[in-house]
Amino acid sequence: ATDLFISAYVEGSSYNKALALYNGTSHSVNMADYALAIQYNGDGEFVNQWQLPNKVLASGETYVIVSSSCKDDGLRAIADYLMPSMETSPINFNGNDAVALYHNAILTDVVGVVGTAGNWGKDMTLYRSRTTLGPTVAFDVSSWEQASVDDYARLSSHSMSGILANPKLVVDKEIYDEVVKEFKKYVKLNRYDLEN
Repeated sequence: ATDLFISAYVEGSSYNKALALYNGTSHSVNMADYALAIQYNGDGEFVNQWQLPNKVLASGETYVIVSSSCKDDGLRAIADYLMPSMETSPINFNGNDAVALYHNAILTDVVGVVGTAGNWGKDMTLYRSRTTLGPTVAFDVSSWEQASVDDYARLSSHSMSGILANPKLVVDKEIYDEVVKEFKKYVKLNRYDLEN
């Protein structure tokens, strides 16, 4: 992945609200470089950017953000960060409030239908499809899998498919031999000694 992305969204009963961010990049990131913002009732603007705490998230790890007002002990137990759920907090979303992820003040990812007051995400959990390979500012419902209300079984882990863990270059042997032969000629022309 090119950057962190939102890997799960929980709009559960009462204040059972959570988000998960997945680091699919090849390096660690500092969560303090990221912020969440909310779009209330599809009004078209993301507001109330909330910077995330100073914490290093390693490659392949998931960062779980849960509302501090959540009463579900199981959900609270898997939280990396209990975000204050005051009225202006981006974790205080309902099913018609899109949430955005910012990296160094640049919009990078969105969950939710922007610019509509319809309840696109009410009383459900959404998990990002494993075939999603990076963030996008255009919400596409086909890249999410819907689960029932208060489901958070996959919240604390995510994986991507469609990429190889350790990609290998496959080269035809004849082409390889020809490249090596030409390289040896080049090296000899430049007065370097190359072992056969």
